[in-house]
Parts: sequence; C-alpha cells; structure tokens
Amino acid sequence: MKIKIFVLSLLVLVLTGCSASYDITINSDNIIEDLTVTIPKNTVTATQGSSLGNINVPLTQNTAAGEYYNSSLDEDNTNYYLNFNYTHTYDSFQQSYFATRCYQNISLEEDEDYLTLSTSEAFLCLKMEDGASIENATINIKTDFKVIENNADRVNDNVYTWDINENNYQNKPIYLQIEKIEDNALASAGQAVSDLVEEESSLGFVFIVVILAVLVLIVALFIKHKRGKVNRF
Repeated sequence: MKIKIFVLSLLVLVLTGCSASYDITINSDNIIEDLTVTIPKNTVTATQGSSLGNINVPLTQNTAAGEYYNSSLDEDNTNYYLNFNYTHTYDSFQQSYFATRCYQNISLEEDEDYLTLSTSEAFLCLKMEDGASIENATINIKTDFKVIENNADRVNDNVYTWDINENNYQNKPIYLQIEKIEDNALASAGQAVSDLVEEESSLGFVFIVVILAVLVLIVALFIKHKRGKVNRF
C-alpha cells in the first residue's frame, strides 16, 4: 500500500496538464503494453523533472507482488517523456496496472476463432479521483490479426486509435474483436498460391512449346519422307 500511495502521489505531481499515448500491440502469443506520458518542462520544477526517472509503477494493483514496469525517461528542449512498457500474456494483461486504473472493467475473451477486447464506458485516467489529470490521451491498438469489429475513432492500416479528451472521456469504451488468423499469414498463403499458379502457368507454357516443337518436327520428317519417295520415282 505504501508503494501504491508513493506512486500515485508522484503521478498526481507530474500528470496535471500532460498528455499520454497508450499503445497496445496484440500478437499471437502476447500483448505489448507501452505508455508514454509527455510532460511539458514548464509545468514542473527542475527537481521534479529529475525525479521522474525514479517512478516505479507496479505491474498490477497488487503491489505486494514486487513486479514493476520497465521504465525510461527521455527529454528534449520542451518536454519530458516518461515511458513504461511490459510484454504480457493474455491473462496477465487483464491485471495490468494501467488498464485496470483507467477502466473499471476490462475483459479479454478468447475462444477457438476470436479474441475480443472490451472495457467499461468511462476512461478514468483523464480526471482521477486522487487529483491527477491529463489534458488528452490516445489509445492505439496495433495487430496483424484480421479485425472483425471495432469502435475506434480512426484506423490507419493495422492501427486502431481512440482519441480521449475532457468532452468524451465519460463515454469512451474500447471494443475490438479480431479473428485469430494473422493478415500477414493470409497474405503469405495468398502469395504462395499465386506463385504456384504462376509456376504451373510457366510449366504449362513450356509443355505447349515442347508439344508444338514435336509436331513441327513430325511434320518436317513426314514432308521429307514424302519428298524422298517422289525423288525415287
């Protein structure tokens, strides 16, 4: 509990007025969670900025487990960039500290054919009960799986994005249903079929050329044979 209170107090200290990019990559056997918080340097003191790299966030709400996100701190002339990341199993992702902190309920249901990610309505991390707040957040879910259904605000190739701000955070659920066959695998299979067809077409062409050549040769021999008979008479 002391660790949790310490983490939250630091987050309250630095998050106000900031923005966050929450990126999730869904693979065939894991989920990569990557959170980057952008903190303008004019919103914190130099001492506060230097302390950002000391923030350790537990992987789950159960701080007794003693497991933490990988973290790093970068900066440029105007901002600090505080990053947390971890590679989860499907099961452990549902206990993720950030996922369960920002949504009251989160579900990842898997059956033989489909994987469905869904959350409750309100995005709780924009205006937190403990006083921390951020101006806006972007949730990006990337996957090579075929997406069957989603409620993303926008889609760019295989990245599904939800834009969250103070006007919509109270009704911003995430819903994504995917088929557990990767698009790139389908593309590879399609390419293999195409290559096979091309190969068979090439073989067919060669076969036709050979047959024509044989026919031409037979006709030439027949004509030569006929001429030989004529010359003998």
